[in-house]
Amino acid sequence: MTQQAKHTPGPWRYTDGGIIDNAPPRGHAGVEIADVLGADTHDRRGPVLKQEARANAAFIVRACNSHDDLLAACKFALDSIASGKRGLLKPDPLYRDWATVEYQLSRAIALAEEGE
Repeated sequence: MTQQAKHTPGPWRYTDGGIIDNAPPRGHAGVEIADVLGADTHDRRGPVLKQEARANAAFIVRACNSHDDLLAACKFALDSIASGKRGLLKPDPLYRDWATVEYQLSRAIALAEEGE
């Protein structure tokens, strides 16, 4: 079995020049992760594309930086549901459809862990 490469550790940040890097400590150079096409200040394709490219870069950074916390929260919620099913928690009348919640959390966890 081959070993899969790991991603660059975070937190990541987006710079005005269209570069996503790993937000190094002050005084150190970051490791470039991505160069967002259309986000640099010299792009001639217009302000709308530039704004969209910058918004995409910001979204990528937010998603990557929140991934671990969101995954942990999903796992905690799924474990809580399992505890409820085992009778360790009192049932909550607001969440009668545990199967749907369990399915959605399981799917989100699987997608987040895909390729890890």
